[in-house]
Amino acid sequence: MKYLVIDMDLLPDVYEKVLRVKELLASGRYQGVTEATKEVGISRSTYYKYKDGVFELKQGSVGKMVNISMKLLHVEGLLADILKFISDQGGNVLTIHQDLPINEQANVSVVFDISNINVELNSILDGIKKHNGVFTVQLISIGA
Repeated sequence: MKYLVIDMDLLPDVYEKVLRVKELLASGRYQGVTEATKEVGISRSTYYKYKDGVFELKQGSVGKMVNISMKLLHVEGLLADILKFISDQGGNVLTIHQDLPINEQANVSVVFDISNINVELNSILDGIKKHNGVFTVQLISIGA
């Protein structure tokens, strides 16, 4: 996965509308995606197509914290190895949430500070994917 920062003026307005739906849902103003997408004028399918790939970088919060989601094989030491890998790259792990394993697979989310990383974020994500027993790695958010 590769990430770019692009001026919103260069992009179709659909991306800005997806961000607006995410803001409306986060604010609690709307409880459901249907209402929020109607408010901004996009379809639910458009929102779902782009919601996991569109993020807003806010002033003063660029490159501080990253939230990733992973699906891991339930084997001893795998999560510890991944956390050590993140740390070895300069990342500071802040929170970990692991669901109970089902069918020998566990969903895990990790939030870590990237203020002092010594490589690109893509390298960290790719390095995590290379661990034996990692099924998926998904960037959820970047922010303060």
